[in-house]
Amino acid sequence: MPEIKLGEIESRFADIIWTNEPLSSPELVKLAEAELGWKPSTTYTILKRLETAKMLTVRTAEHGGNFADATLVV
Repeated sequence: MPEIKLGEIESRFADIIWTNEPLSSPELVKLAEAELGWKPSTTYTILKRLETAKMLTVRTAEHGGNFADATLVV
């Protein structure tokens, strides 16, 4: 498997997730806004990018809503 390197932005975002996981999507949006100054759309874009790269997983809770679990793949 080729080595995947995170850029600075993705790395800072992943650190937020790893520090606070599991966390809901709304919680992640609030943290990214507070710590990175991001709008919700930016948070969801980077979240999807990391999920597509299989660097984290997003799961749906039993009661609905999404949670980010940082499953680091190396």
